[in-house]
Amino acid sequence: MAISKIGTNSISDNAVTAGKVASGVIPDAVTKSATAPTSPAEGDLWYDTSTNTLKYYNGNVSQWASVTSSIPVSATGGTVTTSGDYKYHTFTSSGTFTVSYGGDIEALVVAGGGSSDTDVSGGGGAGGLINSTHTVSAQSYTVTVGGGGSTSNGTDSVIVGLSSTAVGGGKGGKYSNNAGNSGGSGGGGGGLSGSGGSGTSGQGNSGSSGNGSAYQSGGGGGSGAAATYRGTAGYGGHGGDGSNFSTWATATSTGDGGYYAGGGGGGGNASIGTGGQGGGADGAYRGTGAGADGQANTGGGAGGNGGGSPANQGGSGIVIIRYAI
Repeated sequence: MAISKIGTNSISDNAVTAGKVASGVIPDAVTKSATAPTSPAEGDLWYDTSTNTLKYYNGNVSQWASVTSSIPVSATGGTVTTSGDYKYHTFTSSGTFTVSYGGDIEALVVAGGGSSDTDVSGGGGAGGLINSTHTVSAQSYTVTVGGGGSTSNGTDSVIVGLSSTAVGGGKGGKYSNNAGNSGGSGGGGGGLSGSGGSGTSGQGNSGSSGNGSAYQSGGGGGSGAAATYRGTAGYGGHGGDGSNFSTWATATSTGDGGYYAGGGGGGGNASIGTGGQGGGADGAYRGTGAGADGQANTGGGAGGNGGGSPANQGGSGIVIIRYAI
């Protein structure tokens, strides 16, 4: 028969032994289980039912190694697109990711952005952003997509039981000495010396402070950068930029120029703060009203208010799951 190769062992005859591939022996049985067999010997075969992968035991390094390509992950849920070597599942609202065949996936989880407040307020902080890899099994995973804050922090996003929780962005501070809230990224401080809120480690950055004179509020932090303190009376702080996932954004027709989770710009008197890349909204000039909301399904922070009410809303979050095909 033709010789085939598995690891460093050649199969060259018709000798058979249960579950072994060693010294030219062909197996006629494979252990099927979700956990590795105990006390394996060189050449033992194991079909890992949790990942649908055939593996052999390599005694030289004392570990199991794949001998075939894994069956591609098979799943449903969200809006499904295929681009390049990947299939993407996009959740713009909460839903269920249902896996028929397990394997390795990569997830982008973005929480909702924070709102502004009233009366020349700081910009909202961006929702926290987490990019991580996981091994999924054949089961259903609940996907929670956080909403943007209305007069509050944004709400959290998570793939329940799988990913870490992306924390909602912090609300921007009101003019009268109010600090920005902490969150995934921190909200900007209010225009009368309010401090910027802090971001969550690994998810976002801090907002900038307001200036004690001439109606200058801080910008909200972004997942990729902290907000900018402009240092000139009446100049609102710029929102921090988000993180660039242009391949994901192009494949799913989402994001803001390839970015997610940008901070909102602060309101100002002489100059407004601009929103960060990734859905962060610009602040408003003093006396011109509310300004702009964060972009939906980016986790962008709201723009700082220019006076009056209502507060601007943060952008809703998004969850995208992809895997090789």
